[in-house]
This record gives sequence, structure tokens and C-alpha cells, in this order.
Amino acid sequence: MVIRKISIGPDILNAMNFSVGQPMLRGKHTICEIIQVDAKGIEIWLTNSDDEVYLWKVIGTYMPVSIEYNIEY
Repeated sequence: MVIRKISIGPDILNAMNFSVGQPMLRGKHTICEIIQVDAKGIEIWLTNSDDEVYLWKVIGTYMPVSIEYNIEY
């Protein structure tokens, strides 16, 4: 399944949120993919204006995470 958004933190109302398409790092980069990797946790991948894609963050399995999946009808 495709992940659309993750919220990181024990309290969902005060969690850090990351969504696909969200501008990051002063708007020069955009979240292009959020991937759940079994052993490593969750990876957040960014793209820039030159269409370069690179790994930005890895959230370990020890962090409480809420995941929203992309549901297409």
C-alpha cells in the first residue's frame, strides 16, 4: 500500500506530520515518497528542483508512528 502521510510522536495531536507532496527545507525540496521498510522503520525520500531523489530521514521502529495510506476509489 502507498503511504500518504505519517505522524510521529506519542500524542497524535502534537505529532510531527509528513505528507507526500509537502514542501520541505524552505520550499526547495518536496517529499516524494514515504516507504515502510520492515527492519529499518520508515524512510522519507525528497526530491529537489533538479529532479534528484534522495533519502532524507529514517524513522526507527522505536518511535510511535501513525500511518495514513493513500486510498484511491
